[in-house]
Amino acid sequence: MMPLSADLYKECCNTLLQCGEFDSYESLQAIFVTPELSIFQSRLPRARNREDLVNQTIAYLVPKRLDDQRPVFPIFLDALYGKRKPGDDLYDMLRRLANQTEQELNRNKAESTKIPCVIVAMTRDQANALDAGAALDHPTVAQAERARCEAFRKALREHGINIADLLDNYGEAREDWRPHTCRESTIGDIVLELVDRINDQRSGTDEPVIELEFSSSSFFAEDKVETWDRLGRKGCVIIVDAVSMFHPDLCHDLLHSELGSNEQVAMLVLSPVNPCTIPVNQHIEQGISSQMQRAFARFNTKLDELCEFNVGDLLTLRRWLLRVLPDVANAIEGQKMRPANRAMIDKRLGPPQGMQGLVIG
Repeated sequence: MMPLSADLYKECCNTLLQCGEFDSYESLQAIFVTPELSIFQSRLPRARNREDLVNQTIAYLVPKRLDDQRPVFPIFLDALYGKRKPGDDLYDMLRRLANQTEQELNRNKAESTKIPCVIVAMTRDQANALDAGAALDHPTVAQAERARCEAFRKALREHGINIADLLDNYGEAREDWRPHTCRESTIGDIVLELVDRINDQRSGTDEPVIELEFSSSSFFAEDKVETWDRLGRKGCVIIVDAVSMFHPDLCHDLLHSELGSNEQVAMLVLSPVNPCTIPVNQHIEQGISSQMQRAFARFNTKLDELCEFNVGDLLTLRRWLLRVLPDVANAIEGQKMRPANRAMIDKRLGPPQGMQGLVIG
């Protein structure tokens, strides 16, 4: 399925090639200063030449929607239109294209698949509370949880890492978390970049465009049970920061959601240490196997490729997302997922590392 018809896509390309904003990457970025467009400014694709920049910008913006589900590409065209004056050759052309693309993208909206994504990661305040010990001082926190956290801290220190070293990885929103092994990117940016790549691969096919819906805030809100029920029925992707699992509030909510045992849910637990480093991952394995028995059984016994633990590097994270997101999209659309076959995946990706190597050889 093409998000835009071939004729409309061609007309958009020809029109944008005439816009001075595509003279350079910097002049194009200058358009993305409005509240609606600013979140896309830092993720604009770079290109070798003007024509490539036009094509890549269209490909990047067309699948995007704001939280209220308005398509982003017509808003971008409208911003370019706003820079023109009546009498400019591009004035009427850009306004017409903004209207046409909005109508066409809204018609095609039903042909996209929205995947909810939950990031189980602490906010900066929660991370500070865990580091200071305040998060574990509540009477409802069992002594076993305190002991488990202290054992984990000790294992981290053996690798030269203190929880205090990780505090800068957390932000105001859960999607702002920067995994310790790839701190140059937020988890939100990493996931969105993979969605863009999948949609690029689907361009020109009859497969629906994937739209990602971050549901992290509602997952941990006061009225979270309704969100848990919706995600359980629909299916989703859950990405867990292993360190955040030692914060009792996050651990409690994730366990009580019971989504880890739902086979419509893809789950990944990301370690702060490379998976090849065994001792820390053994502590994570022991904690997860005792606290999330059914989810761990999917990984350890059923070898379910949708349930993965202790990924510690950006490459493995990207490859897991690239493999799993289309399967979850198929499940949400009522189609059967491909059979889980970790042996086939391992043959393609190479020998398993870290805790996965320990568990399945």
